[in-house]
Amino acid sequence: MARKSFLVLTLVSVLLLAQLVPAVPYNTTDPDLVEQSADDQYPNANLSEYDLMYEEELDDDFDTFAEEDILNGTTHHFERRALYKGRGKLLQRKSAFTYYWLAQQKDYKGGKVDTWVKSCKGKNIAKVNKKYANALKMEGSGFVGKSIVNLGDCSCKGFKCFEVLDKKKFPFGLTSSGTALKPFISIAANDLKKGSKIYVPQLDGWKLPGTKLRHNGCLEVEDKSWSFSKRHIDFFVMSVDYYHSLDRSHRITKVDIYAGGKCKLLKYLK
Repeated sequence: MARKSFLVLTLVSVLLLAQLVPAVPYNTTDPDLVEQSADDQYPNANLSEYDLMYEEELDDDFDTFAEEDILNGTTHHFERRALYKGRGKLLQRKSAFTYYWLAQQKDYKGGKVDTWVKSCKGKNIAKVNKKYANALKMEGSGFVGKSIVNLGDCSCKGFKCFEVLDKKKFPFGLTSSGTALKPFISIAANDLKKGSKIYVPQLDGWKLPGTKLRHNGCLEVEDKSWSFSKRHIDFFVMSVDYYHSLDRSHRITKVDIYAGGKCKLLKYLK
């Protein structure tokens, strides 16, 4: 009987103590807690189709130090994405970001057609309005009639600086390194190694005009620019219409640049 009374008293004491100690509510509005909980329970919940493509490959080369940083929440949002996806080290932060495209006469109407576009040796190629001649010089490549012209290897005085390209080999224009421009892949940069791959997390997941695909953030340094110096990349998007579409959707002027690592260059347009 005494033992039963003791058990009853003990149970009552425990219940009273539980009422005196306030419960600590789970703060579901804390972004770190919410993110950590989501990551623990659903590690693939926010991955794009490209993330999932790489996941098996990434499991083998995921850096332990980077993994600890990510789990501890000590890295920048875009840096976490780059590290998780197996990309290389950060090369530049907040570099200028612009676009360039293949110039077309229909986008530069108006004015007299009185300006000759010539080869480096002075041979006449085509006569266009001055606005379009300046656009050809700025963009580097464009259509004149049925031909595609590109800035030649000479100084540009009086628009005497172009060459006519083979459209089968260079359907979207020519880079300064002699390769064919590739829409949504080629970039111009003056302080990044030519031919190297880079990863730009801000572009990852973009819906691309003219295609049903999304961008995976992987780009290739193939071109240079005379219109800017360092800490700047120029993204080749093929047409001014595609530029307007992407600019309206994203309004990005600064990006972070990582070494490309194992990121894959995808062919978005044929």
